[in-house]
Amino acid sequence: MRGSAKPLGLALGPLLALAMSLYPAPASMAQYAPTGFPEAPKLVLAIAAWTFAWWVSGALPLGITALLPGVCASILYASYPKAFGYASASAAVKAVFSTYMDPTIVLFLGGFILASAIAATGLDKRIAYGLAASRFAGESAASTSFMIWTACWFLSMWISNTAATMILYPIALSILTASGSRPGSKFGEFLMLGLAYAASAGGLATIIGTPPNLLAVSALENAKVASIPFAAWMVFGIPISIVALAILYAVLGTIYKPGAMGTSMPREKIREFGRALGPMRKEEGIVLGGFATTVALWIIRGLPDALRYTAPALAERLSPIEAFLPNDCVPPLIVALALFAIPASLRPYTPLLTWETGTKYVEWEVLLIFGGGLVLGDAILRSGLARWMAAGLMGERTGIALLAAIGVAMGFAMTQFTSNTSTAAMLAPLIVGIGRELGMGAGGVAFAVVSSALATSFALMFPVSTPPNAIVYGSGYVRMDRMAFVGLILGLAWIAALMPLCWILVPRVIRA
Repeated sequence: MRGSAKPLGLALGPLLALAMSLYPAPASMAQYAPTGFPEAPKLVLAIAAWTFAWWVSGALPLGITALLPGVCASILYASYPKAFGYASASAAVKAVFSTYMDPTIVLFLGGFILASAIAATGLDKRIAYGLAASRFAGESAASTSFMIWTACWFLSMWISNTAATMILYPIALSILTASGSRPGSKFGEFLMLGLAYAASAGGLATIIGTPPNLLAVSALENAKVASIPFAAWMVFGIPISIVALAILYAVLGTIYKPGAMGTSMPREKIREFGRALGPMRKEEGIVLGGFATTVALWIIRGLPDALRYTAPALAERLSPIEAFLPNDCVPPLIVALALFAIPASLRPYTPLLTWETGTKYVEWEVLLIFGGGLVLGDAILRSGLARWMAAGLMGERTGIALLAAIGVAMGFAMTQFTSNTSTAAMLAPLIVGIGRELGMGAGGVAFAVVSSALATSFALMFPVSTPPNAIVYGSGYVRMDRMAFVGLILGLAWIAALMPLCWILVPRVIRA
């Protein structure tokens, strides 16, 4: 967002809220309001408008703006606690601010700590160089590029898309330098664009792959519509992510025709970089073991739910697992605590992780945005605003496909210009609220909100759309017009292929 938009947005937010608060509410809105408080939907709409204006304009840091719904909602609830379902003002305020440490937010915190540990020990580089130099990478421009993209795709499942891109970025640059490619070359643009887009594709696979995924899950659980455990998301997320990667290969391969580039790849040079890391160190082995343990515990926790239709007797026998692992946030916290406690050496004592290394990739701003989005979603539901919007937006047309199409279109368009996290924080609670009030089943609502959340990750057209785009654009190998063209084609291809796949897979794995 340009600097001139910030002061404009700073003034526009509160002015919008004030105007909406003073303007008489539509007569139709009052019938959906809580008993005794007909102004509730209008006031919550004013809070949402203020928040959205500051998020979109970047008037304040996104994380600071995320505190605005908490402040406003706590004042609103405390003024009329019983209208919003609370016994007292104190209970309402406690509930609002406890949302900023919701279990799903803690889950992402644990994922950030694991990502920090992987980076601190150098395990990320070992994985990246290993994949890039494997026999599958080949010597051609296409095969080497595909392997670099695949490495980025895999890493972005477990760490942030930005971190995954930054890990592979110097490897990609070294390949371009060694092959003699210069800025403006087709191969340089091909490799760099694919690197950024592969990070977005990988983020679709897991709940912690990218913030919009977790925001969708949080919105569903907070509204008591459906629960999507970590393992359940992977059941549909991994196939969707694989298809996205395959489409990426096909689209960029068709546009750039890498087979005709005639560029030879220095695979041996990449192997030299990998050999320079030396044998795997003890610290890397411990972190790798911790990472594997976390994934195993996530899968074990999801077994009872995964088996409830195919093997109900076995699922019932395994149900005590949920007593020991009551939430997906528990496994990464167990491992994170262990990694901070285990020493790298005793003489002299050196901890495996310090506060600096263990929290290097913790994106505190993102965690606050989660909290703000959840508070806003709760207010939209409690105030009756969701019921009013559902009636106005959809009328008698209660089709799940229509709601999902609206969410996908809004998510794809908005995320090109604003943060995908803030876009998902805006859309997820609205779509969940509308779907619930229209009486759609858990599977239908989940399909609509997951589809729109995935669409916010299709931020492919501009450098400002997402950090991976900005990183590769900064290399000088990518032109703005080419990024916009290729990103639009790829984004539309992803929507055309992945949304029907969501329709098939998501409702089948939902736990209401």
